[in-house]
Amino acid sequence: MKVLWLCNFPLEDKDGGNTGTWLGAIARGLSDSGAIELGIIAFGQGERFTRADCGQVTQWIVPFGSSRGRDGLPSPSLVQKISEAASQFRPHLVHVWGTEYFWGILTARGLLPFPALLEMDGLKLAIAKVFYGGLAPLQRLRCIGIKEVLKRRMLYHERRDFERWGTMEREMIQGHRFIGTQSPWMAAQVQAINPIGRLFKTERVL
Repeated sequence: MKVLWLCNFPLEDKDGGNTGTWLGAIARGLSDSGAIELGIIAFGQGERFTRADCGQVTQWIVPFGSSRGRDGLPSPSLVQKISEAASQFRPHLVHVWGTEYFWGILTARGLLPFPALLEMDGLKLAIAKVFYGGLAPLQRLRCIGIKEVLKRRMLYHERRDFERWGTMEREMIQGHRFIGTQSPWMAAQVQAINPIGRLFKTERVL
């Protein structure tokens, strides 16, 4: 079976010790099993879309920080390159890891015309409602330092970005028939948006 991952971290020969190292362990386990031929399209270092296989895994790297348009997607040329790579790999299943970036928009809109599983890691839409964590207005003002002033990035801007991206998250959830969830809370959030979706419970030990 051929499975294509759309994820935020590429597979490397040696884990760097940063967040997401568990993803590499899963990838190696699947690849070594002999039952899965794994392909990965992930964010990584570099200035252009490039092929960067790792062991038995076919892999493409998308430049990290690729700008997004109002439709939530990067440039049409980059979308086309991603689509061509997926078509070249010809997966039986596309596994989308999370909704915090544009991966799930590609499958929700049919730009990658393969069966897809959307894996829910979090939900910015729900977090936006409690983003300030009970901080009073004066306490939020005290969070502003020289760094926030220079970058013009206050807590307000972060909350606004979460809220805006919630529209994209909703589209991703509504646009997928198969969705993986990790908790009863997440399952309830997903079902409220997509009551006809088929949910799969993922028990991941971290």
